[in-house]
Amino acid sequence: MNILIVAATDLELQPVIKKLTNDLSLTRDQNHWYHCAGLSVMFLESGVGSLMTAVSLLKTKASCTFDLWIQIGIAGSFTNELPIGQVVEVTEERFGDLGIEQKDGSFVDVFEAGLTRKDLFPFVDGALINPLPYTSFPKVSGVTVNRVSGTHDTISDSINKFGADIETMEGGGFFYSALVEKIPFCQIRAISNKVEVRDISLWNIPLALENLSQNLVKILSIFIKNKPET
Repeated sequence: MNILIVAATDLELQPVIKKLTNDLSLTRDQNHWYHCAGLSVMFLESGVGSLMTAVSLLKTKASCTFDLWIQIGIAGSFTNELPIGQVVEVTEERFGDLGIEQKDGSFVDVFEAGLTRKDLFPFVDGALINPLPYTSFPKVSGVTVNRVSGTHDTISDSINKFGADIETMEGGGFFYSALVEKIPFCQIRAISNKVEVRDISLWNIPLALENLSQNLVKILSIFIKNKPET
């Protein structure tokens, strides 16, 4: 089984590589694949944002064949029900700032503006949905943005308009690419902060990355047992 594990930054990727290499005794070959029994894993640092994520994925797909794409990383939570350090699986994504700002300051997304249809593949009523969740982690919805929320107004707008549980900068691009290319996929995130008026002193990225790394070892075994037909 060939798996691609993708993260936006080296900060998010390296702890996972180290943990998987140590715990699963992965060995690396000259083509940058890591192997263990029937499992082969490639790691990809995609870059920040949906555009760079999508391009990186499609470039990698052109040269390699994968049975599964896994996106990992940290995320901000809109809800107190997802504490810092919680690992979640994202099953729905929306683009939070793809649209038009009106003269009164309100935001109209591309669907409301009539620029595209809510049901134009791969969208379902304006959302990107993973039809095959893989884990027992809490299932959450995500909103993907180019500008991370940091004020009361943008946070309220995002919650009221999209009702998302978490916010990231790459999830939508990952979902879109996987759905278009018809590749089984999964997005796993660990909560590093509450989405609130920006104060990074309240964040705990090390805890989020530690929990993400520890749980990915368990996740891979689940993926292997329940791998989709290719």
